[in-house]
Amino acid sequence: MSEKLSLITNIILKIQICYNTNKKESTMVAVKQEAQEMIQNLPDNCTYEDIQYHLYVVEKIKNGISRAENGETSSHQNVKQRMAKWLSN
Repeated sequence: MSEKLSLITNIILKIQICYNTNKKESTMVAVKQEAQEMIQNLPDNCTYEDIQYHLYVVEKIKNGISRAENGETSSHQNVKQRMAKWLSN
């Protein structure tokens, strides 16, 4: 597994743990602390682009979890229909 993929996997696991234990906590302190921890886990030679990418991934994952919990999901059949023009048999 590449170093970048391994870092992303670790971030996802931390997000799930943090999200499940602190669902109602959405203060700026929690967000700043989470961002600081994420940055600390990046390699010393990371770039601003790496940091932005990881913040983007974290935000998208949290949004996806939230949408799923609110029932904003698509059925497998619906997704297949929507993706049909890009998928080939």
